[in-house]
Amino acid sequence: GSAMPVAKVAPVVTSSTANLAIGATTLTINGFGFSLTAGNNTVVFTPAGSGIVTASTATTLTVTGLSGLSAGTLNAVVTTNTVSSGTPVAVATVLVRPVMASLCAVLMLTSGIADAQWALVARRAIGRVEQMSQTQPGPNGVTYDTAAVILDAPADKVYATAARAIRAAQGVTVTREDDARRSIEFTDGQRIAGMQVSPLGDDVAHLMISSAASGSMPAATAQLLERVLRVCREMNVECQRAQQ
Repeated sequence: GSAMPVAKVAPVVTSSTANLAIGATTLTINGFGFSLTAGNNTVVFTPAGSGIVTASTATTLTVTGLSGLSAGTLNAVVTTNTVSSGTPVAVATVLVRPVMASLCAVLMLTSGIADAQWALVARRAIGRVEQMSQTQPGPNGVTYDTAAVILDAPADKVYATAARAIRAAQGVTVTREDDARRSIEFTDGQRIAGMQVSPLGDDVAHLMISSAASGSMPAATAQLLERVLRVCREMNVECQRAQQ
């Protein structure tokens, strides 16, 4: 008799709102019904973005070479062996990387204030931990938290101390380091964060830590404050939260 046609099973994508930095280059998509041959699976992202499936199992796809992502919900449609998963499904929440430029450093470049005046301003603010939190409106709004302090210590020493504390923190994964810029980026699996140290003089430094999280995640203000105060304690310098 004639051969029976083999029905093709549509792949299924599992919904996820896990945070993804806007500069990320790799994403894992979960689901089932995927081909074990990576090239037999393709992914189309909306509202923006592209990438190539470079590894696959029956339940996971590894997409690399991500580019063109935009902040917000990232949806995906997977096609396996010419069969589509259908309606786009949320696979991540793309977060804008926290701004790591030091406000003090920017002002020093643009204001024209003499170095001696800046040194006086900086020393008056030494040890005062400033904090800021901002949340975008809406149920899926992103919350940005920042804590910063000026320390009476060389920038390289402050960076080394802060970076060491971040690397040793339980549940924290370092995702990027740039020793030349004295910056480090990290995540606890729910938030993305970054730290940068900028010199304000030979023995004065500006330390800033920022984080971003989506949805109903609580603000990280307390955690950022504790990280800054821990750096102060390890450097044996006195710091306190500024009056709000």
